[in-house]
Amino acid sequence: MRRAGAWTGWVLVLAVLLGGCGRDADEPGVAATVNGVPITVAALEARHDLSRLGLPEAENPAVERLRAEYGAVLADMIVDSLAGQELSRRHLGVTDAELAKAEAVVRADYPGDAFGRMLLEEHIDLERWREALRDRLTVEKFAREVLGPHARVGVSEAADYYKDHIDAFTTPARTRFLLVQGKDAGSLKAALAAFRSSGARSDLTGTGGVSVEEMTLPEGNLPQAWREALRSVKPGEASSILSDETGNAALILLERRGETVLEPAKAYARVEAILSADKLEQAFAAWLTKALAGARIRVHTALVADSQTPQPPHEATT
Repeated sequence: MRRAGAWTGWVLVLAVLLGGCGRDADEPGVAATVNGVPITVAALEARHDLSRLGLPEAENPAVERLRAEYGAVLADMIVDSLAGQELSRRHLGVTDAELAKAEAVVRADYPGDAFGRMLLEEHIDLERWREALRDRLTVEKFAREVLGPHARVGVSEAADYYKDHIDAFTTPARTRFLLVQGKDAGSLKAALAAFRSSGARSDLTGTGGVSVEEMTLPEGNLPQAWREALRSVKPGEASSILSDETGNAALILLERRGETVLEPAKAYARVEAILSADKLEQAFAAWLTKALAGARIRVHTALVADSQTPQPPHEATT
């Protein structure tokens, strides 16, 4: 279960920040605290295992790599904790009923006791899995309820974006054709003659040593020789044979498609998604900056990037 892409960059930034500012008195069993709320080592280990679910296990993983991995996962969990605390202040926390419903949806994809067997094979505790699921639901609810109102897109700004990025909604003119190739010019000529007589594509391969491939390319991507060969050809007709050091080829034109522009009404959903995602990321960045400025985040020294340098433990505000 991984967070949405718009959040990933900020989580990684937070992971870097943790490497330089978070230290704790190393309370046993606690990886970090967020405004006094603990993130246990057991929960961190479980989340790390879940994040690697399905990946091949490395033999004797390097300590530095493991610490970096755990640091990134911890940063993720800190953001989850901050988001959960924000929802709680708004009386919008994920309910047990919402958690049970989401779990039922996941279990529905596993027939019989396959879900339980999967957790057992991956050495994942059910309660830890539920905690991770609750965190995912928290992130989704936070994005919807807290950030969502800031991500609304007005009709006028969508129209402006459409006009300013019209190329993104334009499909250039394209040509659909058959590329008929053969090392032997005689065989290729015979195949083309059979095609002209019957109009059946199957007759092109009736002669040995001839291959046929259907292609659709933008006009600008056609090689100059092909463009010239197709210029005077009508749909259903074959060009003259083109020969070079690689062999012989002919083109059979199937269709010319003119340039098309997606209508504003049909493009609106795509424009709205693009602008909404951008606004969502900006809203999240603003919220995270403010949340971190007032948060008390204490991190176990084993997860701090420069923890090999002995320093007295202390509480840090990140």
